[in-house]
Amino acid sequence: MKVKKRVLVLLSLILCLTTGLCYLIGKYIGESTANDLYMMSIDKEFTFFNAKDITFLKEKKQSFTFMARQYMNVYSSMIEGRSEIIGTNEDFSYMSKLKILSGSFFNDAQIKKNSNVVVLSSGAAWHFFGNIQRVVGNDITIENEKFQVIGVVEKALAQKDEIFLYMPFEKLNKLAFNELEVLDIWLQLDNISEIQPIITEMGYLSDSINIVEMSRYKDIAMQRFKFIIFIMGIGIIIFLWKMILNNIRSLKQVIIEFLKENYIRDIWWIFSNRKSLFQLLYSLGYILAASLIWKITRFRPCIPDGFFMWRNYNFNALMDILDFYIQSSIGVPELQYLNRLNTISNILFFLSILLAASILAILFRKDQRNSLIRTEMKDA
Repeated sequence: MKVKKRVLVLLSLILCLTTGLCYLIGKYIGESTANDLYMMSIDKEFTFFNAKDITFLKEKKQSFTFMARQYMNVYSSMIEGRSEIIGTNEDFSYMSKLKILSGSFFNDAQIKKNSNVVVLSSGAAWHFFGNIQRVVGNDITIENEKFQVIGVVEKALAQKDEIFLYMPFEKLNKLAFNELEVLDIWLQLDNISEIQPIITEMGYLSDSINIVEMSRYKDIAMQRFKFIIFIMGIGIIIFLWKMILNNIRSLKQVIIEFLKENYIRDIWWIFSNRKSLFQLLYSLGYILAASLIWKITRFRPCIPDGFFMWRNYNFNALMDILDFYIQSSIGVPELQYLNRLNTISNILFFLSILLAASILAILFRKDQRNSLIRTEMKDA
């Protein structure tokens, strides 16, 4: 008996630990980008967005961001070499949740003035200057043109040694030998229906543009945590329901015993009896607790619209559903570093479900054994 209790306590602790880790991972993934983001990319090989598309969205005053990458020669007073330069706009730091370590990110006024400004990642600051705090204000040379460092940033969950330099897209486009290619554009919209008119006005066909809803990754990651809590809540509700039934049986037995010796007109005595009253109050309390737990733990599952259109459910359909919820590979270039965390979250999720099932099995076997013992004692 003691061994079973220890195993039950150990499994419960591991379940709480894995549930907590799933929550943290889901929270970190949720904090990696801003809310209500939709990523557009062109569904054609060797075809990308360009400066004309960026200018159109800017003139439309649309909330968006993007990245154009280029490798260039970079020189500082300490070191020189080729580094990756990212051309973007002023909204990039907000939408990609960059953490400002010192200084600031460039703004719209600096872009309009065509200022020679650049922002370094923490890895680039260490690489070119050997520190982070005393970098702002120094000059750095990119393709024989001087730029002033105005800030040092770090992306959430990114490797600290990643070497990136951020500058206004327009400035990088002038430095590059060829016109820059933009792989994808991130739009912040209230509803996905708003994206179709934008695609049409940009001159693209709707079937030539891939759209990824970024909140889907957040919802699925956090849903793993919510589902585990839901399973635990169901277990607690089942336990409370058993307590309710036990109290009702006891109360029923008291009423039957009382009616054998008293008239129905004296039924009020049952409710004035302390033991019966407590059993009734306990039952009401358990019902309220079960209702509250259900309200807290229930959640709305994240289901893609396409799944509702299926009529013939088969093995391939089930595999598609499983692939959607596992999201084994986050297909967004800027979020590739989250793939490992996503894998850990998947492992913890299935481990938690296995542990929850083990706990329920142990409790069920224990109740079954106690019920058998009680039956044998009655027969004796």
